[in-house]
Amino acid sequence: MEREYKIIRSLNDTDVPVPDALCLCEDNDVIGTPFYIMSFLDGRHFTDPAMPGVSGEERRALYVYCTLLWAYTCVLEKQKQKKKKKKKKKNETNYKKEGGKKR
Repeated sequence: MEREYKIIRSLNDTDVPVPDALCLCEDNDVIGTPFYIMSFLDGRHFTDPAMPGVSGEERRALYVYCTLLWAYTCVLEKQKQKKKKKKKKKNETNYKKEGGKKR
């Protein structure tokens, strides 16, 4: 649960359509397991990957859309990694400029 909450929360400020992750409760005493609360999104929820009752054309379109969203989240992750690397390099440069003194 914690991992899903963190993923949804990190995608809230992107173009990926995810619900707002409102809060995470890690206290097992509340309902016996960690849980999170998210906002409601209107739409359909498929539990069977065969999507019974959905035409082949619509099923294909849904899977293409899911694949594009997955690819987009991979791009977001790469951008995030680049920013971290850039920030780390900047911090190392500042450290060297200041004669190795910690801030």
